[in-house]
Amino acid sequence: MKKTLLKYFTVALITISTISMPLTVKAAQKSNISIRPNVAYSKYDITGDGKADKIRINFKSESYLNIEVNGKKSFSLNAQNIYLVNADLYTLNGNKHFLKLKCQDINNDHIDYDKLLTYKSGKLVSAVNLMSHRKGAFNARHNSFTQKVGANYIQIRMQSMPGGVGSIQYTITYKLSGSSLKLSKTTYPVTYSKSYNPLLGGQNMWKCAKSLNIKNAPNGNIIYTTDAYEVCTVNKIKYSGGSAYIYIRAEDADISGWVRCPNSYTSRFFEESLFI
Repeated sequence: MKKTLLKYFTVALITISTISMPLTVKAAQKSNISIRPNVAYSKYDITGDGKADKIRINFKSESYLNIEVNGKKSFSLNAQNIYLVNADLYTLNGNKHFLKLKCQDINNDHIDYDKLLTYKSGKLVSAVNLMSHRKGAFNARHNSFTQKVGANYIQIRMQSMPGGVGSIQYTITYKLSGSSLKLSKTTYPVTYSKSYNPLLGGQNMWKCAKSLNIKNAPNGNIIYTTDAYEVCTVNKIKYSGGSAYIYIRAEDADISGWVRCPNSYTSRFFEESLFI
């Protein structure tokens, strides 16, 4: 009888101990999650400890913008000229998380803030400024759209307006290196769609508005000079030393090379150059 009572008493103690133990909620995470302003999220990890965090972006147009993590303010930005906010949470190998925050300016409709943030010591800090890859080169308008999030990389389609060329899109890839993101290349392939430059109709065909000197390297020697109205394709873009360079192919001459873009939009290279 004593043994039976002892057995029941032991089981009861184990049961009570189990019930009283704090439960740790693990985050069930996709690689790309949209985080909407003024909505509380409690299923996703952003701090990197594998546990679900409470995440909330507090935003009022032209008033305030801040981000709370587990009830504490971890980020704030002057929202006086911001009227639209987009945010996405990316998860890479090793439980590395990056929050893409993009803000649109009310005065000129431009994207004036576009960064990948990471959580460190209770704060969300900048991991990558998505405008900095241009290295100071002129750009009339910026936008970015994430194409793919892989196990160790983030692939982003950039929309830019470099001098001379105007509206153009290209793809850049940031690869995970330790806990940081690094550009995998410094020359980017140009992509085409019908929506971003209606003058091109989705095709890579540009008609020269002036003669262009094509060089064998970004700062190399001239190998060919196009005629006005000669048809070219624009295949790559590179940023170096505060300037943008496009890699074009003169179709009839079958010659390819580099052309430096001016740091202004006053000189249009092509009939299809579009600045808005």
